[in-house]
Amino acid sequence: MECAIVRRLAGATLVAAGAVVSSCQQQHFDDAAAPQPQRIAVIVRNSGFLDANVYAALPNGARGARLGTVTGFSTARLSMRVSDLLPGNVMILRIHGIGARNDWVSQAVIVDPSDYAELDLMTDANNEYRYSNLYPRITRTAALPPSHP
Repeated sequence: MECAIVRRLAGATLVAAGAVVSSCQQQHFDDAAAPQPQRIAVIVRNSGFLDANVYAALPNGARGARLGTVTGFSTARLSMRVSDLLPGNVMILRIHGIGARNDWVSQAVIVDPSDYAELDLMTDANNEYRYSNLYPRITRTAALPPSHP
């Protein structure tokens, strides 16, 4: 009888120890350690007549990777590789209006890889994009419910 009690007690202790060990091995994920996206969305609103080719600009201002073409009087969603950003997550875009004499180079903006950028293409009477603007946008996330102690 004593032997059976000792065996049950030992079995219960073993099960409890297993439960404690398995609960200690739960992994807690931190948002900071989450993998960053490989591409950044770029929303382009072309309010000009000409179709526009959009490029990532290289550090010297030359054309880099082609992001795509946005037809005149339309909006498109393009994407840019994070690796095409300049050091410090700086985004500069180069725009070539098909049929225009010159390219337009945007101002430099800092974009977090988890967010996106918007580009408003506005032309003057000579189809130059001098009134255009590039700006970063923050991706909205759902609000967390209040925590209760």
